[in-house]
Amino acid sequence: MGTEHTAADQSTPPSGAGGGVLGVFRDAWRGVKLGRELRAAPATSTFRDPADWLAHALQGGPTKSGASVSENTAFNVAAVRACVNLRANLLAMLPLRVYKKGAKGPEELRDHPLARLFRGRVSPSQTKFKWVHSTSICEDIGGNGYSRLTRNAFGEPERIQFTLPAEVTPLHNRGTGEIGYRVSGEPRDRFQFEMLHVAGLSTNGLTGRSPLFDLREAVGLALTAEEFTARTFTNGNRRPGILIPPASWKKEQAQEFREAWMQHYAGPQNAGKTPLIGGGMTWQDAGFTNQEAELLGERKFSIEEIARVYQIPLHLVGSTDKSTTWGSGIEQLNQGLVDYMLAPRCANWEAEMNTTLLTEQEQEEGCYIKFVVDALLRGSPETRSKFYQAMRGIAAMDVNQIRRLEDWPEYPDGWAGDPRLPMNNQGGGASNAAPQAAATGGQET
Repeated sequence: MGTEHTAADQSTPPSGAGGGVLGVFRDAWRGVKLGRELRAAPATSTFRDPADWLAHALQGGPTKSGASVSENTAFNVAAVRACVNLRANLLAMLPLRVYKKGAKGPEELRDHPLARLFRGRVSPSQTKFKWVHSTSICEDIGGNGYSRLTRNAFGEPERIQFTLPAEVTPLHNRGTGEIGYRVSGEPRDRFQFEMLHVAGLSTNGLTGRSPLFDLREAVGLALTAEEFTARTFTNGNRRPGILIPPASWKKEQAQEFREAWMQHYAGPQNAGKTPLIGGGMTWQDAGFTNQEAELLGERKFSIEEIARVYQIPLHLVGSTDKSTTWGSGIEQLNQGLVDYMLAPRCANWEAEMNTTLLTEQEQEEGCYIKFVVDALLRGSPETRSKFYQAMRGIAAMDVNQIRRLEDWPEYPDGWAGDPRLPMNNQGGGASNAAPQAAATGGQET
């Protein structure tokens, strides 16, 4: 990020791994050339356009509340952990399928190399669920998720390897607009089609902003509130104050009294005890109660701010004080969650996967990768039954399509795959004349 290359490559941009064996050799040659130019160009980093190492350094540090916010400390806030985990789970649980546009509608390509990867392991160490889950967490914490691609001689991806964002430095040749990636420990820089990069909210068009950087004050406030509550229980006093010794006391007397006080009145095991002060010692109130500080209100405010940035309704992070404008039923809530949070994420991921994982030839032929969100939008059995009946009534769905949506096995009979046949024609397999009769409204010619 922010790397400017003075040596510009004026040749044709990379093809995206298309062109078979010759394309692979061509891209490999250009990779050596571009990599040589990237290393020869000086990397610049400014506060206006910082490099990755400087951006990570700036994201940490203390906040106005006094708490230091980083990726590690943020997970100590339950709201952050709940939002990030929920977003990752929702995305990872969705099936990933490869389709191809056709004259009769989209056709699922179950034998496509990517489809086989999505059904099994995308790499030796990760399943599709773990890969999407890990990448999503990195995107929601640091703003970027990376995966290295390994292709075979035909340009087809045979491995998708999750990569820690700290090991990747995006490179941008401002002369040609080409994008590359420098990965720690690799001998050469990678092309854009060799690295799947999913970026979140971006202000430079290259890398995503860290949500924690934008949330640092809310997260810091939550950390401070939790620490305040914990220390209140640890110290054992409801109200802080000052013990004022007589002016005649010596240092040894004060130290002895302090040790006795800590032994009898400090710690959660001594909470609630009424202190007995002697020896001329007086007590001066110097604090306020948790209610006076509106501690609970501050903690709720932090939860709302965190949930708002991650676009998670409050009831999904355990806060039920406020209702949502999405509706009161589970179907309305699920629809709202898909429309306003999940759908944009899926579109972002799908765009990156289509242009990176698929070859140019496959893209021109109408192939595309898509998350299947139908499972999240399934209503109650009664609602689904009415919907299926309506779709069957207008010949928009056949019986086997309905059974597939319910994860039921298909019927082998021919009538089950024809949406024009009414249910009363199902016995013993339909004749060839039945579809024609159904299409003409049942009138014989």
